[in-house]
Amino acid sequence: MQLFLSNYLPTETTVRVVEFPGVDHQVAYGERFSRTAIASTIKLSRTREDQKSRVGNQTQDGQIYQITTDRNIWRHEAEVTGLTQGTRIPYGVTSVRANGEVVNSQVFTLAPNPHREGR
Repeated sequence: MQLFLSNYLPTETTVRVVEFPGVDHQVAYGERFSRTAIASTIKLSRTREDQKSRVGNQTQDGQIYQITTDRNIWRHEAEVTGLTQGTRIPYGVTSVRANGEVVNSQVFTLAPNPHREGR
């Protein structure tokens, strides 16, 4: 399974990591992945499909979705803390599928916002 990972909203000492898909997630980071951050999960409340959506088996208008339909899409977000400006650190995500299979991401790096003069 390919994990979708995104880093966003960096501060001077933190970065948020968002993961999809799966049901249970944690981020291991730092030297020898000695630190962990557990992801919280929320349901995205504004995701819908409609007659013109091209998702799953719907390859033509209205095959599955005849009306606008809510989607069950979940966001898993962990906050990586204790970072040092100017230092990139390795991180990886471990996710568990609904069937219990454990999936590990590749190793990536992240860094907090760089120091800005006048702040």
